[in-house]
Formats: sequence, C-alpha cells, structure tokens
Amino acid sequence: MENLKEVFKNVKFYNSLVTEIEKEDFTNPEFLKNQMWNSYFAYLLANNLLAEKILTSITNYQFDGDYDKWTWIEGAIVLLSRIYKENNNDDKAKLEIDRIFQTLEYGSDEMKKKIRKKAFKRRLEGQLLNHEKIVNARENNNLELEFLFLMSYIKELIFIKEIGESEKFNDQQELEEMIEKNICRAKEISLM
Repeated sequence: MENLKEVFKNVKFYNSLVTEIEKEDFTNPEFLKNQMWNSYFAYLLANNLLAEKILTSITNYQFDGDYDKWTWIEGAIVLLSRIYKENNNDDKAKLEIDRIFQTLEYGSDEMKKKIRKKAFKRRLEGQLLNHEKIVNARENNNLELEFLFLMSYIKELIFIKEIGESEKFNDQQELEEMIEKNICRAKEISLM
C-alpha cells in the first residue's frame, strides 16, 4: 500500500489521529485504528478509491469476540458500506452491514447478547455523538480538538445512517445533511 503519511502530509492534525507504527499487523488494534482513520481521511478528501482500498484490506477480519480489534473494523465497515452505496452497489453494502448485526449474536451467553443489543440500540440513538464537545472546542477556538471530535462524530453519524434502525435519527435525508455538513467543516479545518 502506498505511503499514507505522504498522501496525507497536507492534512492538518493527521498525526493527532494516526500514530507511527513500524509494520502492517492486522492483529494489532492500533494498526487497525490507524487504517480506519486513514480511510476516513481519504474519504474526507474525496479519494474514495484509496478509502475503499484501505477499507477492504482491513474489513476481511471475522469477528471473534475481540472488541479491541472489532471497534476499528466496525468503523471501517460502515464507511465501506457508505462508499458501496455511493457507487450504487447496495447488495455489497448490505452484506457488510449484515456482518455487524451478526456480532450481536456472537457466543452462547444469552445475557451478554442481551447487553450487546441494548448497547447497540443506545449507540443508534446517538449516545456516542457528543456534539457538545465539538461546540465547546469551537467556542474555545481549539481547531485541533474540534477536528478530532468532528471525525468521531462523523464516524458515528455514518454508523447510525448505515445501520438505519434509529428511532431518533429516522429521517435519512436530515441525517445525510448532518454528515455532509460535518464533513465539510472537518475538511475545511484539515486543509487550513
């Protein structure tokens, strides 16, 4: 894969999300996190081919109960689904999202499954959005923090939209507008 640090050298705050790692290691959660954020940076810069290339390299992971890795894979899967839909490939997008739903049934412990499903539902209702952190960073003129919070916010909005089962965020057009607005702001900050 191309030198991503070089590709994103003009992106402000890139090093705040992506850390230096010696080698590719798809079993290393930190490497997976970097690759997920690299794909979001590529997407932010409208380089969907690069984003998809990065995403497909890490989304082959089959869930084995390790949430240290799955957290980053899941973030990659929802962005890959979004890109597939933008390319009119809804069948591929659905296959990716189905993988996320399958994790809810992982294992034999029914209590753990129930807890996972409740946490999943809360996430779909926006529990992890933390918009107030973006507002506070903006009010304090802290562009780096605003950018970091925006990136997480965008990732969560994409998660909610791609899963598509939120009661609170049931207007897909409004949700799309929120995503686009925040992508524009993140792009504006990152290219200052």
